[in-house]
Amino acid sequence: MQLHKLKNSVYFLPHSEDTDRPILGLVTGFKSSLVIDAGNSVNHAQQLLNLSANVIQKPIKHVVLTHWHWDHIFGAEAFNAKIIANSYNTNKIKELCNLEWTNQALDKRVASGEEIPFCSEHIKKEFPDNNRQISIITPNTTIDGTSEIDLGGVTCQLINVSSDHNPESTIIYIPEQKIMFLGDILYMDMHNGDWSYTTEKIYPLIDKIEEFDVDYYLSSHQDPIDNLSMRSHFLKLRRIGRLADTYKGDKAMMESNYHKIADIFDQETEEIIDAFVAGWKKKQFDSHKKHRI
Repeated sequence: MQLHKLKNSVYFLPHSEDTDRPILGLVTGFKSSLVIDAGNSVNHAQQLLNLSANVIQKPIKHVVLTHWHWDHIFGAEAFNAKIIANSYNTNKIKELCNLEWTNQALDKRVASGEEIPFCSEHIKKEFPDNNRQISIITPNTTIDGTSEIDLGGVTCQLINVSSDHNPESTIIYIPEQKIMFLGDILYMDMHNGDWSYTTEKIYPLIDKIEEFDVDYYLSSHQDPIDNLSMRSHFLKLRRIGRLADTYKGDKAMMESNYHKIADIFDQETEEIIDAFVAGWKKKQFDSHKKHRI
């Protein structure tokens, strides 16, 4: 695995599907350097540290966690730096400190619904030893709302946003290079039943992202996306979300009408439709539950 230079001062370590390693970002200035997400293990983090030695101008002083999920935080102990997260994610990480990570403990949490099989399977792959020792590092710096870190000649804007994937996440925008690290915010809600989207979450999120002048977007588990491709993706999300609300999650009606407004109906389209259908089912379930109460 190689460290890739995206633009001056901005590098990234690509994602790896095998053990669900996300992209790790590296931004370096003449005063200090900053890492985006800590990796899914110390080995993952150390890989970034080894590769960064020849490119950073100044030592890594900041590690920004986009959110609390295991693959973004388990490598934090490898860094001698400020570990930064917002309040919501800091509290969620504190909860993880009380958990055990043996196969038996993971299997028990999957059975109870506290953990999902996808995460359990990849934790076992990244940490093959059943007696795995995972040290959870609680962030020592909390930043909520919007803030900025000056690295010297390059700045990182930290912006808190809400999404289906996680109630409160942090995205990082580098205005000098027009690059935005998105973490997992454009992904579905994976942790509450069937994977799902809702227009209540995705529409305001897209609106917020589009406020920024961006050449390249980095979502954690895919290659960098240029502006034109991301705009196309946003359009697809808006179109399918509109159909979901119009037809109240009726998949057949959504598919039929999508064919009328778009030429391409691919696997991604099918997955997004399924996610909005699942989102509508959850909303209907929650509505019925409230009425029963």
